[in-house]
Amino acid sequence: MDKLKSYSCPECGSFLEVDRYEDVFDCPFCGTHFNVLDFHRDEILGEARELIKNAQTALALEKYEYLLSIETDNFELLYEYACAVDGAKALKTLSINTDDPHNTHERLRLLLANDKRFTEGKWADYYAKLFEVLLISNKYHELQEQYQSLNKTAIQIKNEEDKRKYYGFGAAIIGIAGFLIVINYQKKHGIYYSSGDIRSIWPVIPYAIILAIAIGLSFYANIKEDKRLRTVRKHREERYNKIKEEMDDLNKNEIEPVLLDYKKASEELKSLEPDVSEMKPSVIPKHRTMNNPEKNSVCAKCGGELKLDHENKLLVCSHCGVSYDYSGFVGAPGTKAKRELMDKDFDLAEKRYTRVLAEDPGDFEANRGMILCAGKWRDLPDLRLNDSLKNVDWVKLDERLEAAKTNTNRYYSEYFNALDVLLKHVKNYYFAYEKPDKERVAAQNSAAQSFRFRYKELAQLDRQNRIINQNQNDFEISGKEAKDKLLTFLSNGDFVSSDTGYLRILKNHPDDAESLRGRILCTGRWTSVEAIDLKQDFSRTRLDLLDSRIKNAKEDAPEEYHQFFDTFAVLNGIIRDYFGFSEHGSPDKERSTELSEKFIGVKNTLVAMDNELFGNRKI
Repeated sequence: MDKLKSYSCPECGSFLEVDRYEDVFDCPFCGTHFNVLDFHRDEILGEARELIKNAQTALALEKYEYLLSIETDNFELLYEYACAVDGAKALKTLSINTDDPHNTHERLRLLLANDKRFTEGKWADYYAKLFEVLLISNKYHELQEQYQSLNKTAIQIKNEEDKRKYYGFGAAIIGIAGFLIVINYQKKHGIYYSSGDIRSIWPVIPYAIILAIAIGLSFYANIKEDKRLRTVRKHREERYNKIKEEMDDLNKNEIEPVLLDYKKASEELKSLEPDVSEMKPSVIPKHRTMNNPEKNSVCAKCGGELKLDHENKLLVCSHCGVSYDYSGFVGAPGTKAKRELMDKDFDLAEKRYTRVLAEDPGDFEANRGMILCAGKWRDLPDLRLNDSLKNVDWVKLDERLEAAKTNTNRYYSEYFNALDVLLKHVKNYYFAYEKPDKERVAAQNSAAQSFRFRYKELAQLDRQNRIINQNQNDFEISGKEAKDKLLTFLSNGDFVSSDTGYLRILKNHPDDAESLRGRILCTGRWTSVEAIDLKQDFSRTRLDLLDSRIKNAKEDAPEEYHQFFDTFAVLNGIIRDYFGFSEHGSPDKERSTELSEKFIGVKNTLVAMDNELFGNRKI
């Protein structure tokens, strides 16, 4: 980007003093402050557009990110950014008729659904409607595929050829053969009769009879074949008509309503679209400040202070001399890293996450992202037991798991512990290839079964932690009103919502006994302590997780709650023994009866303690 040699204040016309270290301009007369973007916005935007034309999307998105970091509500920038993410020339050209039916616009839909600049900004209504239009468009193309598939089947049925079998050829062969045999017989034996002698035709009579029978049979066979063909044609016509009815029904009851919805949504979208030409500022915005990338920026290698090299647009460590790309410090590196993960640019995403971890080693998303980079996975659903495991860097994976468990707080480390257990099964599956066939099959089947079991647990933890982590700066659930809401969720059996809420509280108040109790109940799928029952099903995994959360609760809660959680641990031990998940194995009938009685006694004690400690916090 070329810089002007001098700048004038748009407010008073005075010469501006340029602080090239801060990229900020100050007017010494009227005191107005200007950001470098005030003078170079169109230039940067032009560069971004040129990069898009040259298919350099990643670089273009960085420039849009930079522009949006300052002009957060600029419709034009948001619009072009969304186009770049989707790969479309213009979002308004997304027509239900001309759009690629195989393009589901997954990236664009994810952006519109999750990026707060689109969901909560000034133009949230427009992009919410665009999201609706995309969903309708995808639904239309799904229905069109069904319709075309039915149409293809109908055409195939209509074009089926009738394979008729013809009978009568055999009768003709018999007649000709009989005639030749008779002539040959008479010639061979020198038998000649006058034309009036009846004996001249006697050898022909048997063959005439056979020929008559053959002709009769051929007529019968042809009549039967005609009947068969009529039946085939009738069935074919019935099949064809049935499919046409299905097509008409699909078109009338599903496709046409979707088209009407699309037309209505498109018209509403058009009405929400602002006139961009009227939105362009007539005066240069003022009193902006640009984020200084040097502030709080340290070298990831030695921790030294980073200095900005303006000429080369690099940040250079003043201690060890290592340089860093300037763009890595502009905008949100975590956001950029997520996008690069989706693009499978794992090396660049890893650099971004390393930058985040240099400032905050306990950052959940960065630790999780580093693990995904080591496994060459875009996200958790990419983790599968297949040939792609050969791309995993197992050494880095182990190192990053240990770092994540060590550096994150307890409630995040619970997630990484669960991930560690899951990845051990993945590792067992992969390295089983080195074993003989019989052992390999047994080992892989065992690992696959354990993987499926553990994956569900991790998926729930993943969803909870990411929801909390993404919204932690915007919403903090605390206070009696919020806890009352969580109690309502819990009593209604909405364990996911209540567990997520309790976890959110514990991030900021780790010793909150009510939340610690709530998480234990959510883990056991109990709406209250009174609801704990031996009749429900328990798995070893759930009981292990209960043990872990009860232990953590005792360690974190104030001392007056320790006995309550100790009693909870005893009750969980009885449940474990009853279901045969302890070292004693499955109990016999007498032992089961004994454990049932013991369970009732301990549960009554726990209920009494629960009423005493939390009685005023129940619905």
